[in-house]
Amino acid sequence: MAHDLSNLFSTLASLYEREGRDGANEAVTALKKATTSDHSFSEVDETPFLEEFETAFATNPAPEAIAVQDVLPLIKWHYAGLEDGRIRPEIARHMLTAELLGPDGMIFHPTVRVGLFMQRAGLNYVTRNHAAEECFIMLAGEGFWSTDDGERYHKTAGNVIFHPSMMPH
Repeated sequence: MAHDLSNLFSTLASLYEREGRDGANEAVTALKKATTSDHSFSEVDETPFLEEFETAFATNPAPEAIAVQDVLPLIKWHYAGLEDGRIRPEIARHMLTAELLGPDGMIFHPTVRVGLFMQRAGLNYVTRNHAAEECFIMLAGEGFWSTDDGERYHKTAGNVIFHPSMMPH
């Protein structure tokens, strides 16, 4: 499984490489370094939302989604924003995050955060903003996206969505 995690980091690095932003380039460097390091992870006891993951992976995923699917049993998921109260529990319990690389990640990095996000179908994600710039690369599924409470755009697997610092989304 450690090899598969290296494959995921390599796959994510190639996705960020296509962006060409400074922040994306920092992520590429950190991810490439992580692919050459020796890491050993145990399988987690349970993967929340397993049925939703399987449905998403079976429904027109981006080719890169297979790298996530291959390591799903190793990923430590958390309900998004629940632990620190940023997102109300009735919403947070329908969203998962996993920090792969970062200060709290499966692999430590002091300044770059790279992770995964899963949201159940039909959930209206709360509009929020934060200091960190954020890039979403949809690997599976579809949804509607808006920034600054503007027009909603339909997004599908393979789409890249970037938010600069403090941009409501």
